[in-house]
Amino acid sequence: MKFCTKLLFLAAVMAPLGAQALTIGGWSTTRGGSGSIVSGIDASQFRGGIEAAFAGVMFANTDTLTQQFLSGIDVLMISSTVSGNQAITPLSTDEQNALASWVASGGCAIIYADNDTFSGAGSDAANESLIDPFGMDISGTANNAQHLTITDVSNPIANGAHGATTGAMYLFPGAFDSIGTGTSVGVVDAFSKSGLVAFAPGSFGAGSGGVVVFSDASPTFNGFTDDGFRILSLNSIDYVCTVPEPASLAIFGIGLAALRKRRTK
Repeated sequence: MKFCTKLLFLAAVMAPLGAQALTIGGWSTTRGGSGSIVSGIDASQFRGGIEAAFAGVMFANTDTLTQQFLSGIDVLMISSTVSGNQAITPLSTDEQNALASWVASGGCAIIYADNDTFSGAGSDAANESLIDPFGMDISGTANNAQHLTITDVSNPIANGAHGATTGAMYLFPGAFDSIGTGTSVGVVDAFSKSGLVAFAPGSFGAGSGGVVVFSDASPTFNGFTDDGFRILSLNSIDYVCTVPEPASLAIFGIGLAALRKRRTK
């Protein structure tokens, strides 16, 4: 009975984020406008879906990405859009360095880039500032609604605790020209290029957190989130951060060793 209790403890230690409270950070309305995922009125429905899926979730916002802010959150969710036709002020070099350093030390990020014309000349700079730290590039503008087809159907982002999907609808998306060391999970049909990229935890070195990047931010706005996009986003939260801490792994190893010893008696 005591051994069963130990196994239950191990299961709790390694439970996905959906079973725990977490803090999601993102832009303030000053930086991210009404489209801020964590505080904007135009993203309230998307945010409500997160609240429904993750009991007790808290949201924190900032004008600037700093190590101090990032150290107080579990997951960063940011986009390059303030509204449908306005881009954020691009990340500064200091912000990019803070983001890369935080991810390398275990921070988790979900990023929504967009097409290269939604805000005129400012579009590309905003997009690239978010994804350059991960060796990525994005370009192009596909007109109207476009389908994202999942190509890695077994990936936990596409088939996870919050559901399974074979695709999602984007609206005027871009597509990735380079995905660095990431894995393409889905392709924008209009471009035949990746529109959803995953960097598994550990991709940027031992102990690094995961990163997921979408090539469209439009579905985070009220009225544009379909079931596929919702599933992909919710599963992404689990994907980027559901990794046992080193201490948990050590405990798990001890538990397995005890089980093997018990079975040999």
